[in-house]
Amino acid sequence: MSELSLGSLRVPLSLDLPPVEVPDAVRTGLKWAGIVVGAGACTVMAYHTVAAIVCRPAPWFSFISYGKTKMTTPYSFEDPRFYPRAQLPWLGQLEQHWEEIRDELQAFLRTMPVPFVPYFRPDLVNKAGAWKTLGLKAWGLEDRAIMQHFPKTCKVLRDLPVPVVGVSFNHLEARGVVKAHQGNTNAIARVHLGLKVPKNKTEDCYFKVSSDIRPWREGQAFGFCDAHWHTAFNGADESRYILLFDAIHPEYTHMTTYICARVVADLALQYFTGRIRLIQWLTKVAPTPTRLVLYNTFVPVFHVLLLINPDFLSFFS
Repeated sequence: MSELSLGSLRVPLSLDLPPVEVPDAVRTGLKWAGIVVGAGACTVMAYHTVAAIVCRPAPWFSFISYGKTKMTTPYSFEDPRFYPRAQLPWLGQLEQHWEEIRDELQAFLRTMPVPFVPYFRPDLVNKAGAWKTLGLKAWGLEDRAIMQHFPKTCKVLRDLPVPVVGVSFNHLEARGVVKAHQGNTNAIARVHLGLKVPKNKTEDCYFKVSSDIRPWREGQAFGFCDAHWHTAFNGADESRYILLFDAIHPEYTHMTTYICARVVADLALQYFTGRIRLIQWLTKVAPTPTRLVLYNTFVPVFHVLLLINPDFLSFFS
């Protein structure tokens, strides 16, 4: 027994607290929760340890690269802004089939069974809905319901001698501008194939990577490094349509699924942060630890899901 002294007044304080009975079910639940969390943490650490050893040379990622957060990893590699055609020798094979791809798109546009959707970042355009996309595949995630409308396009891309991890048709409205932005990684060559390019004011319809400029031309393709800052302009009076796809560079093909998993984890983190209040609160209280823990947990999860079924998102639609 101890006492609290307040001048001449002494108040006895009892520290003898009654025992708290924890039900056996709660004890068991807490025990197994600890085991699961511990095992999960060990699995995640083991995954990233193996990845650090196997995934060489290490590509650059915009969110986390070499253990640092996005804000501290500016792109500093020496990749060209636009790749020389000699570095992408299969562009000629693609261009031989451009009319087939264009015709499939035109047939789709006549019926429009699925709408093009505005890009998920409205801050990147000069007016609402200026940039719309129809995604067939994104970082290994397939939308087979949309892919079935473009069998010839999918076959042309499958026949290319490179892993294609992302495919979409892109619509840029007349007078539309896509503001400067940076991609997720330098592990890909992002390719544009002109399908419907305005005939008037063609000099005002072009793509810019850093300070280098290329106009779009129907039936012609070019590849660029998505890690560089880039922007798109359509100053003409007509819409512009292109096929856009991502091809993994040869030196990274052995880690294709890993690259996709890292980018998907980054996108998932952005998505959940904008929609789940608990994550929003945690990122305000401890932003860097929260993002690092979630991101590093998401990567192996998406890696496994991509290996099991690239169309796994269809289960949630």
